[in-house]
Amino acid sequence: MGSSAGGHLAATLGTYPEDVAAIHDIYDKISFRPNFMILVSPVINLGNYVHTGSRNNLLGNKPSKKLVEKFSNELQVTAATPPAFLVHAANDKAVSPHNSILFYQALLNHKVPASLHIFPRVGMLLPCVTILALCNCGLLLVLW
Repeated sequence: MGSSAGGHLAATLGTYPEDVAAIHDIYDKISFRPNFMILVSPVINLGNYVHTGSRNNLLGNKPSKKLVEKFSNELQVTAATPPAFLVHAANDKAVSPHNSILFYQALLNHKVPASLHIFPRVGMLLPCVTILALCNCGLLLVLW
């Protein structure tokens, strides 16, 4: 589970096949990939719908097109990507909801189970609304 830049990290774990932390110890036998992802207002795209601060912190102020594409997670989705539950606010001014939409479309294109929920006017309260939905109701996840 991750939100905003943490959503980018969670989506990266779900979309990258290589375990860059492998050091040939006993923990290499444990998969680093999640069984599913819960992404709240995730930063996914580092190109057209970028959250500039997240991209600059991750890739620097002037990243190459190749690097931007490598870390735009919607471009890394495969049939092996774990299922995802995405939540976003339509009025999110920091991270465009297009990030969740692009990731959802990529998941659909690869036949990966996914659920997308975009609320019209939640804004910065979205993490609280998501926690309430997950903890108190749980219905969305149960149905998913």
